[in-house]
Amino acid sequence: MEYNSNTKIKDEQSKAEKYNQQIIGFVRYSLKEYDGDWKTSITDMVFDEKYFSYRFRLFNDITLKSFQNQTDKDFVLFLMHSVNMPQIFKEQMKKLEEENSFLKNVYLEDNKEAFNEYAQNLLRQIGNTVTVITFRIDNDDGVPFDFIKRLREYAGPAFAGHVITMPKVYKVQRIKKDTYSVVESYYPCNSVGMAYVMNPDDKKTVFEIGKHHVVRENFPLISFAGNIQGGLISINGKNVINNLFSFNRVEQFLGNFDAIEINELICEHFNLDLDCLHVVRKKITRSLFHKVFFMLKNRGKRKNTTRSK
Repeated sequence: MEYNSNTKIKDEQSKAEKYNQQIIGFVRYSLKEYDGDWKTSITDMVFDEKYFSYRFRLFNDITLKSFQNQTDKDFVLFLMHSVNMPQIFKEQMKKLEEENSFLKNVYLEDNKEAFNEYAQNLLRQIGNTVTVITFRIDNDDGVPFDFIKRLREYAGPAFAGHVITMPKVYKVQRIKKDTYSVVESYYPCNSVGMAYVMNPDDKKTVFEIGKHHVVRENFPLISFAGNIQGGLISINGKNVINNLFSFNRVEQFLGNFDAIEINELICEHFNLDLDCLHVVRKKITRSLFHKVFFMLKNRGKRKNTTRSK
């Protein structure tokens, strides 16, 4: 089923009322124009056939797969698309929705206002008696299989108005056909899976609380413990975050892994196949100081990939 900004969300409303809580995710899949936090450098490529096919595979094998693997199946994931998406691509997205009961396609005008209007209509229809958690995820990133379960622990009035984050993430870049570079990153305001427990007084979604890196200045922040695995960021050469290292995060280079080793590293939390990633040989952009710092810090080190009990 395709939704637009005027559609009644009856299924989601009845489901939410049944459980007295609702967890809703948003993926800005193919909206072409954004303001502020919505800006992307590749909007002109969104409907290029080759680019779309690659992103479609990334979404299927990483993002979608990570939600198919969730231990808690009671959630809805909205894919936000441009109304200008070619029909042939709409058919592909429709098939995905038919195959995944939690997936809903939404087609909107290419601006932030259209999204906000749709989200507000959805929240109004759900009503004030339901605790709503909204979260965000990019269409080339993944979440651990207990992500929804952990969010649900905060689906109560006591946490209304709180932002929830997963500080610890893996960044993965395929540098050769059988070689993957991995960085473990820790950042309290990470946007991967960032969630917001709706306050009935303001009815905001996670996209209406401001840019992710400054939310802790305006909202109480709940961060998963540092020993809890958070999201997976794919460095695939065509995304906005296109470097293994960032300057405002605590990061450790775990090393280069072959196909078997990378699966061992991530299977405990994600159970994903990263063969979908293209080889990205682009040189990592960072200052000489930054490069030397990480070389000295991690010289001779390699993280133990043994499965924890």
